[in-house]
Amino acid sequence: IRYRKTLIGILGMTDIYTPFTKSERANLFIVQHFMQNAFSVSEEFQSYLSETPWYLSQLLQQKSVEPSLVKYHLSTNKKESSDSFRVFVVHTENSGTLNELTAVTRKIAPDAIIFIYRDQIVACDYDIDHWHNEEFIRKLDGIAVLTDAVIGYSMVFYDFFELFLAYQQSMIALQERKNNDKKLMGFSDNVSNHIL
Repeated sequence: IRYRKTLIGILGMTDIYTPFTKSERANLFIVQHFMQNAFSVSEEFQSYLSETPWYLSQLLQQKSVEPSLVKYHLSTNKKESSDSFRVFVVHTENSGTLNELTAVTRKIAPDAIIFIYRDQIVACDYDIDHWHNEEFIRKLDGIAVLTDAVIGYSMVFYDFFELFLAYQQSMIALQERKNNDKKLMGFSDNVSNHIL
């Protein structure tokens, strides 16, 4: 099964005694065609082909994900779901520079889980202390100025299953940034505008 020239799966049947008949092959081609068409219109599948890991995409869309699956993926990054983190989003109008910008972001925040989501760089940063470090802030601001990007960041969260809320805070910070000329804006800088 191919989607946008990417091999995503293989259909097959096994019968140790006889080869496929013409009708069995025809049925497989029908199933293949049906699945390829279904994938082309499936929003769920679009996230599978993106550069965003599936479990992160689901959490960012506020969908349910099996906790053991999230814990497994976090453990591969030596993280736990109860570790404190902050999300920051790097947005640029030039999507052609996302991969280079991602590499630079990884150098500045090596402890973060960094991925591309909806043509933006999203980082789950576990080094909370460096947000109080002027050099770190200067580096982030420098990236934003050099690449004509803007960066919004959330408050600190203590449960990875609240990733959606942290991401939303970062996006609100990006929207608030439009009201001034700062390249780096935190949700906490404007939290009073969003209290019910």
